[in-house]
Amino acid sequence: MANQPDPPRARKVYVITQEDTSFVELLVAAFARLGLAPLQVDGVDTHSWEVAAAHADEFDLLWSVTPLSPAQLGKLSHRHKVNQLPGHDLVVSPAKRYGRYITLQGDHGRYEFNFMPPEFYFPRHKGAFVKAFEAMRGMARFSDRVNADPHFKRRWLVTKTAPSADPSTAAVTILTDPAQLEATPDQQLRIVHVVEPMLFSGHKAHVGVFVVVSSIDPLRIYIYHNVLLRMSVQKYPAALDSSSPRESFEVSDTSWLPPWEVDDLKAHYTELPSTQSEGTSHLKVLLRHLEHVGVDVAKFHKNVYSNVVKTIAASRGHFAKQARQASSQPSIDSFFQLFRFDMEIDDFGKPWVVSVEAQPSLEPQHFGSGSTGGLFSALTTDLVRLVGVLAPRDKTSAQLVVQVREHT
Repeated sequence: MANQPDPPRARKVYVITQEDTSFVELLVAAFARLGLAPLQVDGVDTHSWEVAAAHADEFDLLWSVTPLSPAQLGKLSHRHKVNQLPGHDLVVSPAKRYGRYITLQGDHGRYEFNFMPPEFYFPRHKGAFVKAFEAMRGMARFSDRVNADPHFKRRWLVTKTAPSADPSTAAVTILTDPAQLEATPDQQLRIVHVVEPMLFSGHKAHVGVFVVVSSIDPLRIYIYHNVLLRMSVQKYPAALDSSSPRESFEVSDTSWLPPWEVDDLKAHYTELPSTQSEGTSHLKVLLRHLEHVGVDVAKFHKNVYSNVVKTIAASRGHFAKQARQASSQPSIDSFFQLFRFDMEIDDFGKPWVVSVEAQPSLEPQHFGSGSTGGLFSALTTDLVRLVGVLAPRDKTSAQLVVQVREHT
């Protein structure tokens, strides 16, 4: 009797192309909960893409925190999933994102595309910036804060950085006069209009919206039901200037104040977040407070979602083109991407997109009063389920459709 071929592999297998996986510990835990195992070569877990690429038939999901070129990816099957959407830099790079946004403003009007603060790059946009600065200075300002703060809504945040520098450590200044602009040949200046924030017990808020693009054709966008709500460590200054500590107007992945410790919000939390539970939804807490201070929360919620959808949908053609160039297979549905859209809320309750992360931190922050562990644990589990990892023995949706047709 001839030897029977081995049955197709039934267990789902993943590869993470970085040996230190502590920063994605909750993602690895989600893989384990859902029955995914790490790729092993010669009995040892492998984190090398060079090694994994030679064993493409032995894994189903590739998760990389660093960019992979089309040449590195090689030939993938319809089954494979890769956590990098080719061309995602169009919405992540500040310059590219805003450049695309300006084009869309011209095509569709400012009413539809009015959710990113004005942005310029010096010295390339010097003339346009001076013109915008003068226009801002001539606009009426309807707020009592003008009495105590003459530069209210007339400030610009200038980031001074060398091309290869880490943006989180780049020098920043607050600009109130174009004559203050200075740059050396090895620096780039990014100039962004300051969103005058709504304050929560004196603190500025950052709203992180988690988004998954699971398919390009058709385009499928999923927005997680909860948000990452973070407050500035220090209270926002009465009159922001270059001497103000960065912790009073910036929020980073490692330096922020939990919202459940802020007086304006703490009463809305009926369950504090922990390592085991998301607790009370941060989004619901935010909406309750906004409603309490007179903001149209239905409009706010709609704007948050539309900011995301408009940004991604307008880039679909670019994603599809880049995916076809990156993949040697007919299907472009191997690629997916987890984004985090960071938004700031202005003093009228309007959300503004200030940054987009393509590899958002999934490392939980622990405080004496609570933790983001439960939020990230639920997020990563939902993400893996949503992507739909398949082992060779599993039927694809296309195969299931064919089977149904054959029996009708």
